[in-house]
Amino acid sequence: MTSRPYAIRMARSRWNQRRRTLMQQGQWQPFTPAQPVRDHVNALRAAGMSPARISERTGVGVGTLNYLLFGEAGYPVPAQIRTESANILMAFWPTLDDFADGARIDETATLRRIQALATMGWLPAEIAKRTPLSKHTFFNMRPGRRVTAAVARVVRDFYQEYADKPAEECGVRLRSARYARTWAAAKNFAAPIAWDDDTIEDPAAEPNYGETVPRYIAIAEDHAELERLGHDRQQIAERLGVSKNTLDHALSYYRQKQAEAATQPAAAA
Repeated sequence: MTSRPYAIRMARSRWNQRRRTLMQQGQWQPFTPAQPVRDHVNALRAAGMSPARISERTGVGVGTLNYLLFGEAGYPVPAQIRTESANILMAFWPTLDDFADGARIDETATLRRIQALATMGWLPAEIAKRTPLSKHTFFNMRPGRRVTAAVARVVRDFYQEYADKPAEECGVRLRSARYARTWAAAKNFAAPIAWDDDTIEDPAAEPNYGETVPRYIAIAEDHAELERLGHDRQQIAERLGVSKNTLDHALSYYRQKQAEAATQPAAAA
């Protein structure tokens, strides 16, 4: 994984090269309007990033950020900011790993992951047994109540490992797994296959099951054909234009639905 300091150095190197080019062309503008940058930084703060954390992740000094946001003693907030700092700040939006452990962040992605796991048979109590989180942590989660970044990362990591694994295949009692699926069905929770890695993080995104043919069926059938032609799973994911996680979720959900369908005649009898 590329380290943040290295990324900052590379970004600054590219910017310095661009600055030299602009100066040679007589197009160098060292300052730019500050208000759009101030609005963006305030949006970062609203998302859960402190000025100190923004500085750490972008390389823009805390003093520069404080001056941009609050001005200085006897001076209002600036009308302009250095173009270099503006471009760096405007290009930055945090991923989950950018937040400090205690930062309070939007809860949407965390709730979606818990709900999707329930469709695979995972109750919050079972997740708690396998993570550092307590059951009470899950009980306190609800729409409109932010979670800490540390909690969100634990749930994300568990989701990445288990979202394509039916709970009963991982040692969870069948009764508990069935209860989780009943709960998920009653609440109309979206399964992992309905989310891509990026859409699950986007509060504005909607679950996607496909239209005429359920998405998981289409992906599973395409996978079978491509696998028959000799492609491995990573190659198949790339050919289908989905992440490997999405492909894994689709195949797991497809197998789960086939297993459920196979037990229906016996249950009816």
